[in-house]
Amino acid sequence: MILAVLNQKGGVGKTTTTLNLGVALALSGKRVLLADLDLQRDLLAYKDTLGISNLVIEATEADSLPALLAEGNFDFALLDCPPALSEETAAALKIADFAIVPVAAEFPAVRGLARVLQTITAAQKVNAKLQTRLVVTMLERRSDHGPTIWAAIQAIPGVAHFQTTIPRAVHFSKAAASGQSILQFATKSPGADAYRSLATEVLKLK
Repeated sequence: MILAVLNQKGGVGKTTTTLNLGVALALSGKRVLLADLDLQRDLLAYKDTLGISNLVIEATEADSLPALLAEGNFDFALLDCPPALSEETAAALKIADFAIVPVAAEFPAVRGLARVLQTITAAQKVNAKLQTRLVVTMLERRSDHGPTIWAAIQAIPGVAHFQTTIPRAVHFSKAAASGQSILQFATKSPGADAYRSLATEVLKLK
């Protein structure tokens, strides 16, 4: 299964979601590719630090993506797209089974969804199998606006979302600084639990 992880807005947890969801799937026994299509190569920084034998991280460009997918016999490929609706993003959407859109629990991020959803809709004219799932990130349930934003996302018509939400937590930045996923750095934390839950939902996708 190919999952394109995208949002034209940066800072919404796109690479964090690609990494930690991929690790959670690998730890469940699946063979996983994490393909870094973002020229900033933030995902590639974890290539030699995770130590998970059935998880592969590679940097690639749009024209090399099909060959990379074909040679590995992967159960899941997660494509970390640039924070822009670029050539790499378009190439990922042409071959993906699902477009996974991380949405930070902030009103500007929710308002900015329209453009990325339009891009996905356009891609579906070429790739009829492409489906969309939103995943809410950086959620502060105890804040005044966190539940309101989550309710607003749930109310978006015609767009499916995961039930799992990803909390805002300092462990994420500490894990990144150590070159680990949240599941390795703080295995019993709410963030690690959230990505395990998200992986369980992804395993049920069809």
